[in-house]
Amino acid sequence: MNTQTQAAHVTVSMLMTREVVTVRPDISVDSAVEIMLDQGLSRMPVVDEAGALLGVFSKTDVVEDSHARGDTEEVDAREAGEGSHIHTAGPFVSELMSRSPVTVNDSEPLARAAELMSVYQLHALPVLSSSLKLVGIISSMDVMTWVAGLG
Repeated sequence: MNTQTQAAHVTVSMLMTREVVTVRPDISVDSAVEIMLDQGLSRMPVVDEAGALLGVFSKTDVVEDSHARGDTEEVDAREAGEGSHIHTAGPFVSELMSRSPVTVNDSEPLARAAELMSVYQLHALPVLSSSLKLVGIISSMDVMTWVAGLG
């Protein structure tokens, strides 16, 4: 049986990460970035009080925002002066997150998750249950680990 045929019989729920680090839309981008750095994450699902998926916040969102605001200039510490801290009030996660994210159902075949990641050029997908509850996340690394027979 080839890998493509096998991927049609393996479900997303078999490979997804179930313990997902999420973030609320009303926290600052700085706080969210700190969580991502501490946890070694590139993205986090954004959820409301009830845990419903609202969007995805990613490193790409931060970079795009910095670039759009012109916040890409380097400041020489000698020019800033001793004791200076250059920082402006940052936005909230809700302002930068990607809304209406591409998702996959936990009962769908792995092949479908891989297809969606490829078509939409994504490295991970939030995984929803049949009741549309966030139940996990599946990444391109999860798929590659499975293909390599390491998982």
